[in-house]
Amino acid sequence: MALAAKSPAEAGQDQSSRADFETSEGSMFVGIEYKIKFVMPMDFDPSALLRKLPSPIERSAMAEIYNYAVESDGFYFVDHLVNREIASVALRLFIDEALTHSPSIQIIEP
Repeated sequence: MALAAKSPAEAGQDQSSRADFETSEGSMFVGIEYKIKFVMPMDFDPSALLRKLPSPIERSAMAEIYNYAVESDGFYFVDHLVNREIASVALRLFIDEALTHSPSIQIIEP
């Protein structure tokens, strides 16, 4: 499945934190993006964090609940608005992990 991101203007939105994606099959799903910035240790190993995360798949609908990336300056997280309870647990785990490595973090809308 190929994804194509639409800009907020193309999607008819004025919020830069929302991302609309169109699949090659033509269906749409919306997401809210977060960038959790912190000073990541050079020897950072995300394996313990990743084992704690809830499943990112809503089994009944076979839809992605959230997605993430571990980047050099923090974490990138997208809540696809499929199951807000599960996504909020995952987001909180990323925030807590960042706070274990840095006395302060910054959460921005990319």
